[in-house]
Formats: sequence, structure tokens, C-alpha cells
Amino acid sequence: MNKYRITNPNNNIVRDCKSRTTERTLRQLIKREEELSTSYSPKTNKKVYFFADEFTNYQDSHIGFAAIKLLRSLGYEIEIAPIRESGRISISKGMVKRAKRLANKNIKRLSGIITDETPLVGIEPSTVLSFRDEYPSLIKPKLKTEETNQVIKNTFLFDEF
Repeated sequence: MNKYRITNPNNNIVRDCKSRTTERTLRQLIKREEELSTSYSPKTNKKVYFFADEFTNYQDSHIGFAAIKLLRSLGYEIEIAPIRESGRISISKGMVKRAKRLANKNIKRLSGIITDETPLVGIEPSTVLSFRDEYPSLIKPKLKTEETNQVIKNTFLFDEF
């Protein structure tokens, strides 16, 4: 972790602290664990795609890593979803065109792999709930298929799963 110091108005050091930003992203932590361990992903018939979203990957990687370890200990095979961001930041900043592009790209990538048997699970509520709340109105009409409905229906917050 990055270190910083809190000082009083006289520039006297009050205490040394560690920042909450992590030195490694979630994707880096997972890759490192896979390199160090031969049994990182048990072969089971239960599989989950984990969404390492824009917040979890960079800001809360330790929480995402703990969630993955818990899912593995429960017998799930974990695969990181082939998407990197939800478009939630774009929506918040009013960049709707960019959010639409991301939503359509994400739906195309996840269609066919997110099903009742292989759900998408994430820990950041705003990004996960974007799939249910915003994506239906952002995706192109030609992408509104049964596979798209499967993605939306089978996307869960960690605590819902």
C-alpha cells in the first residue's frame, strides 16, 4: 500500500498512514495466485464468471480477491468475465453515447456464456445493477434476444448470489 503522513498545522507528523488504493489490481492478484498455486481453481460442475469491474479491479481489489477466494472455497470454478467496465461512470457523467457503446459491446461478449448455469457475479452494486437497470434501454434493438435476457437475468451482486 502507498504510505502518506498526516500532519498538524505546524507540520509535525501526527501519524503515518497507508492509503486505501492498492498496489495491485484484482486481475494482477489473481494472475499471481494462479502462478503460485497449482490448485487455484477446482474442477467442479459449478462455474461463476466474476466481474472485475472498474472499481473492484483498481480500488477494492482486496475485497474482490476475498470474494473470489470465498467462492472457490464453496466449490465454484471462477473465471474472470471478459469485460473490463460497465459504463456506469459514463452514465454518471452524462456520456450516454459512450455508455451505449460499452453496453452493446459487453452484451455481445457475455451473450452465450452467462446463463442459468454460469452466472455473472460482482461486488460493486452500481456496476452490477447497470446490467439490470440501464442496459435494457441502452442496447440496440437487434441485440434484445433471449441470450441478452439471460445475461440480464443472471447477473447478481455477491450478496444476492
